[in-house]
Amino acid sequence: MRGKFPWHAIHFFWGDERWVAHEDPRSNYRMAKESLLDPSHLDKKLVHPVPTRLESPQASARAYEKELSEFFKTPPATFPVFDLILLGLGEDGHTASLFPGDPALLEEKHAVTVSAAGTSEPRVTLTLPVLNLARNIFFLVCGANKRKVAAAVLEESAGPLALPAQRVRPVSGKIVWFISD
Repeated sequence: MRGKFPWHAIHFFWGDERWVAHEDPRSNYRMAKESLLDPSHLDKKLVHPVPTRLESPQASARAYEKELSEFFKTPPATFPVFDLILLGLGEDGHTASLFPGDPALLEEKHAVTVSAAGTSEPRVTLTLPVLNLARNIFFLVCGANKRKVAAAVLEESAGPLALPAQRVRPVSGKIVWFISD
């Protein structure tokens, strides 16, 4: 597959990351590195993980936001536009690291913020304005335990107390759901 897929033209960013070392078993970066990035022998310049060893999660969020701004060449007060964002769905309706009741859901000025709701460690996450500007969003939902919440996200109207995944509504992009037991 390596010879047929244009890996050299794909840049990998993270929608969210636990504020743990990249070698930590809980790290999204570690999981992607071991399962996809290393086997694909990607040039390290194509991989843009969230920096997680700065002095605070907030410093990591600002550094990642700066990296996104520089990469996408976004003017001040604008957000990057991703071609594709891959998201999951938690049993509580969270996506990225945007959890029900989390103040991070209200962030509208920054592309990246810190979420501490619903987890044992802080997380650095893209914000809803960034998710909603994506050209394509793929939700991957696996497990019978997520069937009920997936149905709620897809069938219920998104009101002021919407589940975080219901608040992902692309401005002009598309959402595709892949659901499997």
